[in-house]
Amino acid sequence: MRDDSVDPESTVRGTQTTIPARIRQKIDINDGDTVRWQIIDSETVRLWVVEQRGGIFSGFDGYDGTQETSVATEHDAWAVGPHQDGY
Repeated sequence: MRDDSVDPESTVRGTQTTIPARIRQKIDINDGDTVRWQIIDSETVRLWVVEQRGGIFSGFDGYDGTQETSVATEHDAWAVGPHQDGY
């Protein structure tokens, strides 16, 4: 179903503008998402969400606890151990 209602205008400040909250909510745009703009004609611009982010661990499925791990041997494999140069 098409929604042709008009939202209040947004003001451009520098190189930024605000997307009205009703539009962000309707198409599920959140902080950190990437959007793409396309000029259709002199009066029409198309916007779509290219990448949606849910936070730094949004793609992390978690550890299911079925495999034993060893901090002593796996610590450096996760790049959290001491730097090669000792610092």
